[in-house]
Amino acid sequence: MTEHNLAFDTSAWPADLNVFPVNSVEISVLPGDHPLYLANREAIALNWEREAAANPALYDGRMLLHSKIVLSDGAIKAEAHVIPFSTYLWWRRQTGPEGACHLFGMAVPVSRDGAIIAIRMSDHTANPGMVYCAAGSLDEHDVTDGVCDIHGNMHREVLEETGLDLTSARADANLYATRWGRFVSIFRFYHFDLTADEMLERIAEHMKTDPEQEIAGGVAIRSPDPQAHPYSKTMAPILAMHFARHGSYTVACRLCQGRAVCRSDRVTAEIRLPRPYCIYDVFTNRKLAGNPLAVVFEAEGLDDSEMQAIAAEFNLSETVFVMAPTNPAHTARLRIFTPGRELPFAGHPTVGAAVALGERQHGDAQQIDQVSVLEENVGPVRCAVRLRPGEVSFAEFDLPKTSARVDLALDPEALADALGISPGVIGFENHVPSIWSAGVPFLLVPVHNLAAVGAIEFDPQLWERAAPFVQGGLVSAYVYCRGGMHHAAKFHARMFSPHMGIAEDPATGSAVAALSGAIRFFDDLPDGHYPLMIEQGVEMGRPSYIHLHIDTKDGDILRARIGGQAVRVASGMLEY
Repeated sequence: MTEHNLAFDTSAWPADLNVFPVNSVEISVLPGDHPLYLANREAIALNWEREAAANPALYDGRMLLHSKIVLSDGAIKAEAHVIPFSTYLWWRRQTGPEGACHLFGMAVPVSRDGAIIAIRMSDHTANPGMVYCAAGSLDEHDVTDGVCDIHGNMHREVLEETGLDLTSARADANLYATRWGRFVSIFRFYHFDLTADEMLERIAEHMKTDPEQEIAGGVAIRSPDPQAHPYSKTMAPILAMHFARHGSYTVACRLCQGRAVCRSDRVTAEIRLPRPYCIYDVFTNRKLAGNPLAVVFEAEGLDDSEMQAIAAEFNLSETVFVMAPTNPAHTARLRIFTPGRELPFAGHPTVGAAVALGERQHGDAQQIDQVSVLEENVGPVRCAVRLRPGEVSFAEFDLPKTSARVDLALDPEALADALGISPGVIGFENHVPSIWSAGVPFLLVPVHNLAAVGAIEFDPQLWERAAPFVQGGLVSAYVYCRGGMHHAAKFHARMFSPHMGIAEDPATGSAVAALSGAIRFFDDLPDGHYPLMIEQGVEMGRPSYIHLHIDTKDGDILRARIGGQAVRVASGMLEY
């Protein structure tokens, strides 16, 4: 496989000033001098004499210049040498010729009211008057045992130049990069619980403690206009991405977080950043079983119709869109769509999204037990995620609402006709057809045994006549019996929801949430804890196993939670 080293070959890299996601950055620092320095030391020394004469405040400190930067499958690997600043300055003056490349980190502080907080460089620096987010070249302070810590560099530079502490901010889970020639900027957004004015005041107070500050002051950026200040080259796509992403500035755009056009003196171009997505099989411990789920990250900027169209494009039972939370104490905001409509809550998207977020944040090499809060339309949902190296990840969540019965008259014979079964097999023990909801309503139809469940031939037209409308839509069918094919299964089920675009669903967590109320009511559960496993999807060839825990007290459900395993089967970029 050919390596496209940016020091010599830009052909395989994204076009100039495009933003692209980065999964990881590894920088090795090699011993000895950079080949560029060895080949050009006389020219470098001569240029430094001229530069220092023009600006005596310049300091020839030590920094990193790269001899290799390679991008492969979203991962950046680089090799660098420690050089004097004069070498970099000469190379930059030559407009970045072959043989070297420069990678640096940039934290992008964002205020509570949506402004990007940048700095204006002092006149005595190498970038007089330039405006960009606080950043600096990687240097010896960032290197330990031959490895450079770019994240530590971001924290150090912001703290030294502005007094702002990134550890007090909420960091985006994702890294991004943008390139201009042989220069690569790695950036991440950091969200502060301070207004722009409060952040500028802190910067001003910090400047009083250091009379030799390299900055002339802080700048609050409130629009993506690349002409508003003398920005460094890589700021324009960052601004376009941020303001389109958060919907605080209206322009036509084609960014991953929305739509914006970047225009500068050198570039008039459409900037487009694909959105990362993963597909998980949920409620299973193996691939190509369970219920598939598409998880679309960085979904800010998509409107309702676009989310609905993307869900129809994936054509899975559900697609979940992940966005930044409205409450900074929470983990993420979710919106859940079937191919036909949006749902206020659903179980397998909650489990799948919780696992996806956990694995995205921590990878698969750590043992992690993590509690998160996901914002869904039904309300905040508390989740617990268990990650173990070499094991399939597991997540469970507390039901945001306990299951409640919806009292509507039902015709068992009409239901039997719609299901293609005899009316005589409907019902067992105390269980009769009933409607229950823990956020999404389901018409629960108990039947005698596995054979009756397996014999169902669902007729959508007859179901439309037999089933009522609840919460503005035709209620879905959830047929269940006791027992299961798996020895541990307490119930076996099938779910049909043609009005949501789902002919049959392999696993339905929200239906199990509804079922919890029926189990407590019809089985008259005494006070206690009841762990149950519900089996679904067997008839589809996608067996799924949903774990339900019910705690009862004084004849009511005190608490219920649903959990299951999830395994990733695909990942990619959604180019929309």
